[in-house]
Amino acid sequence: MRYVGKFTGYWQMTMAVRCHVVQLADGTQNLDVVTFTPLSKELIVSAYVLK
Repeated sequence: MRYVGKFTGYWQMTMAVRCHVVQLADGTQNLDVVTFTPLSKELIVSAYVLK
């Protein structure tokens, strides 16, 4: 099922943060921290090597 739509509005939050643990093909693991600031439309991805 595919959803199609349109939205007009604004974000009321100042920042959204998501964290992901990523398993790479060579066996290493990364912690990716994705920070999105809607008002400035800034997206920062920080990657940290875990192992």
